[in-house]
Amino acid sequence: MSAQPRPPVESGVPDPLPLMHPLLRKNFGKWAWHDRPRPGVLHHVAVSGDEVWTVKAGTQRQMDVYTIRTLCDIVDRYGDGHMRFTARSLMWTLAARSRRRMSGSLVMQRRTLA
Repeated sequence: MSAQPRPPVESGVPDPLPLMHPLLRKNFGKWAWHDRPRPGVLHHVAVSGDEVWTVKAGTQRQMDVYTIRTLCDIVDRYGDGHMRFTARSLMWTLAARSRRRMSGSLVMQRRTLA
């Protein structure tokens, strides 16, 4: 006789590791320091020297297709394609790139979305 399969448990918080940026997963719990150069922007530096930038952006609960596609285009262009929606905001992560390029692009994209 075979045992009945166990039903899945769908309560609780899902595991965030499979959806994380590869550098965040690699350095999980091994950060040397964090910096917040401006509101909504976090700069993480790992003990190994890897640098990761995380950008938080507030979004409404329900978005139209145009806004979602625009956000996806921004993330594909600047965020290495890693984006995550949380209950309160949108977060995207990118590996170390020029800080000046990222800052200028965020200001430009923020103006186009408003």
